[in-house]
Amino acid sequence: MASEPEIDIERAKFFADLYRHEDQLIWTKVKFIFTFTSILMAAWAFAFEKNHYFPEFVSRILIPVIGLIASFLFFVTVYNGRAYLKSHAQEWRGIMSPDSDTSRPMAGIKCLPTSYIMQVICILLILFWLFLLSCPKALTNSSSGQQKAAPVIEG
Repeated sequence: MASEPEIDIERAKFFADLYRHEDQLIWTKVKFIFTFTSILMAAWAFAFEKNHYFPEFVSRILIPVIGLIASFLFFVTVYNGRAYLKSHAQEWRGIMSPDSDTSRPMAGIKCLPTSYIMQVICILLILFWLFLLSCPKALTNSSSGQQKAAPVIEG
């Protein structure tokens, strides 16, 4: 049977791995949301520019709503990841004795520091998509109902 310090070391390794795994998961989600947002922004710009091919609904409502939903869901996943890690950090502090050397590295962990950055990014993305939803009609090309003619260069 393993002694108490060996069990503490194994638990410390487990929680360190859990912490790294959750941090990597959050960064993977960030890559996804940046890619997805970039694709949506490109689609919005294309629909905005070529408004005679797409109904106004696509560029003014549908694409921003999809972006808003994706940003909100990303916020929820980051928040839940923080809550999950926080619950395990509390469990870790409850298991380890205060005088144990292995408890020191994990003692100050409340949640992932990078998750705060991710939540700010989520909030900024949500605000961006809300701005696109509420942007005035004058901002879109569809307000005039006509396409501008390309300038003719006479030579």
